[in-house]
Amino acid sequence: MASDDPSDRMLLGRVGGGDATALEELYRRYSKPVGAFLYRMSWDRELAEDCLQEAFLRVWRSARNFRGESKVATWIFQIAKNHWLNVREKQSRHAGKLEVAGAARAEALEAPTEPPQAIESKELGAKVRAAIDDLDESHRMVFVLAHYEGMRYREIGEVLGVPVGTVKSRMAASERKLRNALAHYLDAEVVR
Repeated sequence: MASDDPSDRMLLGRVGGGDATALEELYRRYSKPVGAFLYRMSWDRELAEDCLQEAFLRVWRSARNFRGESKVATWIFQIAKNHWLNVREKQSRHAGKLEVAGAARAEALEAPTEPPQAIESKELGAKVRAAIDDLDESHRMVFVLAHYEGMRYREIGEVLGVPVGTVKSRMAASERKLRNALAHYLDAEVVR
């Protein structure tokens, strides 16, 4: 993630004053990375979009509370992460277990109408998504924020509210679990 843009702080200050145009600009800047994060946490485009909209509604409502102790982008990701955790908890309470990656897993079972390389690529993609989904929530968040969103460990620690050492250990454990889960497909050696 890029360094904190001073205009982000100015925009957020304007949002705190009720400027909807400033919120639209923050949304333009951050909706793609935050939306991608939420999608990779849920593997459900509709749910990710709902969470994204709610996260930016919360940015609108909370802009006055921004203390400037983190980058604006980090603060927005914190809001999205917290909302995601609330949604996940609510769903797991009501449904017993959140079904994620169902569409991605079913996609690999469709009748082959594509060249073998494309089918293999889709199957591997589904296996990777399923392996990421099998990580526990705290490890999956670290992995997604680092590998897909390009955040540094310090930024991830700020988003998750944990020390950098915890981020590093969760990342190492995530990578080890993923290597083991995908060893067959990657011709890699299983790591214990």
